[in-house]
Amino acid sequence: MHVLIFGFENVRITEELGQYAQVDMIKAKGGILTGALKMEQNKIEKKIHALGSLKIKNGKLSYVDFDGDIEGVNAVVDMKKDKITVNANTKLSESPVTLTMAYFIQTQKMNLKLVADKLPFDQVARYKIIKDAKIEAEGAVSGNLELNVDTKSKKGTLDGKFSSDNIRISNSDFQNVKTNMKITNEKLTLSDTSFIFNQEFFRVQSK
Repeated sequence: MHVLIFGFENVRITEELGQYAQVDMIKAKGGILTGALKMEQNKIEKKIHALGSLKIKNGKLSYVDFDGDIEGVNAVVDMKKDKITVNANTKLSESPVTLTMAYFIQTQKMNLKLVADKLPFDQVARYKIIKDAKIEAEGAVSGNLELNVDTKSKKGTLDGKFSSDNIRISNSDFQNVKTNMKITNEKLTLSDTSFIFNQEFFRVQSK
């Protein structure tokens, strides 16, 4: 077994260097890197394992199902033989967003959790399946999302809870909106939805 050890201290990330701090669906494309990385090459398995802990400051990341790059990201990437974890935070249109991710190397499955506070809908609509749904809306949205995906098949399930104090959809204004969302096999389902429209309260229960 061959072992290489790298130390990084405020090193500028290039896309080539960012490959050591990424999984299949998320890529590090810029920022400042600090930390230690050990590369183990197993000749019998013909595999290279990247181990260590890296900090990314003011980084630029891309996610395969999100339109455009995500900038201003601060993240900690922890790499073990069986799992890679990422804890990150940033701001989109000055609204705070936090992200935690676990990638399981043997099964190639990923769990991603995202929390957003009063995020403008045009930023929410950068997510591919919401963009493809062509929902026209204006307003700020708060929410919790959890994505479980098999990176081999690219199939997964997304569960979320959303709320908005005031949102405009198809030229109609809604207040105090709350809903649960589920996306499976690219099919979007809303449940337990409540809102105020024309000063009247409405509730739509899931069956």
